[in-house]
Amino acid sequence: MSKFEGWFCDTCGDIIKKAEDGWMEWIEFEDIKGKQKGRNLRLVHHKPASPKKSEHGCQFNGDYEFRKDRGVIHDLSLRDFLGPNSLMFLLSLVAENRLPIQEVLEMIKRLHIPGYEHARFHFDRAISEGVFEPNTLKGYYWQSDINAILKYIEKM
Repeated sequence: MSKFEGWFCDTCGDIIKKAEDGWMEWIEFEDIKGKQKGRNLRLVHHKPASPKKSEHGCQFNGDYEFRKDRGVIHDLSLRDFLGPNSLMFLLSLVAENRLPIQEVLEMIKRLHIPGYEHARFHFDRAISEGVFEPNTLKGYYWQSDINAILKYIEKM
């Protein structure tokens, strides 16, 4: 495994090395107007692969989420999110207004833009150190910028 493979777990921060070890999950609930809404789209270790040995591992606790706002967990294997159909599914979540658009856009970048997952934590530092000069919307950097960041962090 190279230094820049895999994904970071949104719960524990450790690397999810293989798609089979990852789990995508979010919560859906009814808002005060009775409309279905979603929140907390995240990528975590699937319970069998989780380094956390608690009852739920890195995944949501369904009882807690239900008590909070009658939220229900929706989830799929990470593998289900890694091809063209997955991109279309994520875009449909935006089109249907099922999840906050910024959460879905960030997940699309994490899963479908090469190197983004590992570069994203270093954007501000790389910019301040002159690794690249941003000329796009913040967080929507060119592939060449992401590649420059990966080279930069490899030397760190």
